[in-house]
Amino acid sequence: MTDFIKKSLKGIAPEVSSEVLDAAVKRYFTSKKEGATRKVKNKDVAHKQRQATYERKKEKLRRRQMALEKKTNWSKDKRA
Repeated sequence: MTDFIKKSLKGIAPEVSSEVLDAAVKRYFTSKKEGATRKVKNKDVAHKQRQATYERKKEKLRRRQMALEKKTNWSKDKRA
């Protein structure tokens, strides 16, 4: 199955290296296995909540960094 996926992707995106394809396929199947394990252990809801919290924090940091970049009149000490 992995070889079939690699051949299909090579047809769509021939410039992508084999190492990148190997990593992508491995990550895909690992994610599927982790998802199935979470579902069996009834940890799906907790995982979704954790991921939502992580994404909100990441977005908040991105917005703060953008605002900081727009502050041109601040010194390096204040910026830090």
